[in-house]
Amino acid sequence: MFRVVYAAIPAGKPNPTWVSTSGLPPPSDFLYVMFPTDDTVPLCNGPGGAQVSVIQRALTNSQQEINTGGWVQVQDPRGVRWVQLSRLDYTPPPNANLDYFAAFVAAYKARAPGELRDAKLEFHSDAKGVTTARLHVRQENHRQDYVYDVSSGRATPREMYSVFGPGEALADAGRFAAALCSAAGFVMLVSVGSFLRTRAARG
Repeated sequence: MFRVVYAAIPAGKPNPTWVSTSGLPPPSDFLYVMFPTDDTVPLCNGPGGAQVSVIQRALTNSQQEINTGGWVQVQDPRGVRWVQLSRLDYTPPPNANLDYFAAFVAAYKARAPGELRDAKLEFHSDAKGVTTARLHVRQENHRQDYVYDVSSGRATPREMYSVFGPGEALADAGRFAAALCSAAGFVMLVSVGSFLRTRAARG
């Protein structure tokens, strides 16, 4: 009974730290996932420098980097590399042979092996051809969520959330307690009803 009630109570949604309807510009640290446009996009040793390899993973780029344009940094085990922003896109290249986002997650975790890190990306496309992306990035007890729309090669930010782990746990604890009380109350009512029926039958 507890499981039924717990599932029926909706989980609380964190309050956004920014929404597009606020009229405020998106925060400079709003993140987008970006992919190489094909499997030949070069990684260089500096902006406009010599090519050292090709990019083989997705990146997360900030609103500030998008606004600045030009070249963006790429964290690489062999040192800082650079890639042209114009050679990146907000969706994976068609018929890609690599899972670029999985490679990004592996690199993100490898940067701090002792930390709890993870990332998830979800895409949903509507009938009008607009793709909504939801990026979840977790680092220890913190999680950042970014929601943006992609259409005709352009991204439009919609929402940003910043969730502190213990606070999220406390919110879920309240949901747990409500479900427990509801289930206990239901069981008590059933027990009392059964007792009264048994007593009436004996009387």
